[in-house]
Amino acid sequence: MTPLLAVDLGGTKLVACLVSEGKVLSRVKVKTRVEDGPSGIAVQIAACCREALSGSGLALDGIAAVGVAVPGLVEHATGTVVQAPNLGWESFKAQAKLESLLGRPVVLENDVNAGLVGEWAYGSLKPFQGLQGRQVPLAALFVGTGVGGALMLGGSLVTGWSGVAGELGHMKVSEDGPKCGCGRRGCLEALASRSAIEKALGKKRGKLTSGRIAQLLDRKGSRKLKKAVSRAAHYLGVGVANIVTIFNPRAVVLGGGFMEALGERLLPDIMGSAREHSFAKGLRDCKVLLSALGDDAVPLGAAHLAAASLGNR
Repeated sequence: MTPLLAVDLGGTKLVACLVSEGKVLSRVKVKTRVEDGPSGIAVQIAACCREALSGSGLALDGIAAVGVAVPGLVEHATGTVVQAPNLGWESFKAQAKLESLLGRPVVLENDVNAGLVGEWAYGSLKPFQGLQGRQVPLAALFVGTGVGGALMLGGSLVTGWSGVAGELGHMKVSEDGPKCGCGRRGCLEALASRSAIEKALGKKRGKLTSGRIAQLLDRKGSRKLKKAVSRAAHYLGVGVANIVTIFNPRAVVLGGGFMEALGERLLPDIMGSAREHSFAKGLRDCKVLLSALGDDAVPLGAAHLAAASLGNR
């Protein structure tokens, strides 16, 4: 199989990977230069892709395609990132810009859509591939700088009429909740993301990594942090309950850097909140799983989508 490049663009980090046959062969991870704006970040992505190839013996012209996952709403027909609140992007024609920089076909996708595909193809949701062709939903919530969501039906992503289906991080879970990066109040992201925890503690964005939060939770004097993390777990449970009530999925996978660092610890509280807010049978029939792929879910899904697109070009 011809190797592919895959990019996971986040609000705080950018990861470029060389991928072949569902395996990450190399990776480059850097801080996202949000301050450089859309075009500047596109240049940063291209540089990271070239760096990911260094040492592989491959040049860009030996790469079949590049899968790029972004934390925002993607208009696939035009290759436009319509809105990416955590990057400050509005109506950026990312696909055309990246193809001009890389000289390779670029497949653009929402990051959690890519993560859900990655888990379905290679991770926690692989046992449910037998549902392909049946009208059985699968869902994902990825928690990091923000909270992203994704939906799959019969093995295919559900994007909706306008492409906004699956934006589960922006479901309203508190009428008078804090302001979200999208401009509205009370979104799941505004209450359950790492950024929400930072805001609750009065920290600047990016000051607390998920790993650091995990370390601090066991220290004395962390009552305020524990309260913020407990609030996040409660509202993630409300989010899971809403997904179960609306979509009746066979499984929900919880991923992202925050869940990778704290998932085992928080899952009991998340499930307790979910049981309190959902129909019992719907939750009993739904497997709530932690990501098996961790940081690799999004790039592996982006590469899988890029590979699938080659036959359609």
